[in-house]
Amino acid sequence: MFTAAIVGNCLLSLVILRDHQLHKAMYVLMAALSLTDIMSVLSILPRFMQNVASFNYISLRECMAQMFFLHLAIRMQSFTLSRKAIGTFVVATAAAVATCLGNVGFVVPLNLCKPPVIVAPYCDYLVVLFLSCGDLSGPRAYIQAALAITMVLPACAIVLTYALILYECRKPGLRSGQRKALKTCGTHFLVVSVFFAAIFFSFASGFSFLESLPRPLRYALQTAQYVFPPALNPVIYGLRTAEIRRSFSRRFRGKVVDGKAER
Repeated sequence: MFTAAIVGNCLLSLVILRDHQLHKAMYVLMAALSLTDIMSVLSILPRFMQNVASFNYISLRECMAQMFFLHLAIRMQSFTLSRKAIGTFVVATAAAVATCLGNVGFVVPLNLCKPPVIVAPYCDYLVVLFLSCGDLSGPRAYIQAALAITMVLPACAIVLTYALILYECRKPGLRSGQRKALKTCGTHFLVVSVFFAAIFFSFASGFSFLESLPRPLRYALQTAQYVFPPALNPVIYGLRTAEIRRSFSRRFRGKVVDGKAER
């Protein structure tokens, strides 16, 4: 799955980059999502595989870096999925970086007095907080505020956008564009569903019914939530977006023709 996620998202980004017909806002945002998928996979999987193969140790600096890039990728995905214009993507990136720096800024001064053992396969904000002593009301309040700004608000914006689109599609004068609008919304909805389902599982992983599972199985499930969505997104875009399918087809056929010509 690691290879599929990296290769699939790299191919999708390269196809969009090299095909001038795909240099439109929607496809550029697809490429941006692919880059954030690559970031989230690279922030977890290499270190996870190293721990499985050799030793279960990570330094505090590595832990902070992993937490920063993982949360940065998730927040950029959340903002990007709720935006349709390139200009707002820059603002979304700045907001994502600011919230992630806030995460690290709250964690670094903490007094980590408990045994330095994290009960997760990767470093996360809450996991590190559980290692500290003292008053955690400030960091907990920041978590709730950051969650509302970076997850709840984008989710509400997406739901509102779908409601407005469906309302407009009901108008008699727009019947001809209903199919295309619903198909585009269907592709976007699949990607949004995969993303927010993974986020929901991330919070649900602390529930008692999952804590009762064997640790290797629980770790595998916690890691899979950051691997399966990046591996599925290029497939969803490729199968449901006709322009991307045609671009893949043109480039594949071109390679075949070139190969035959060389022979």
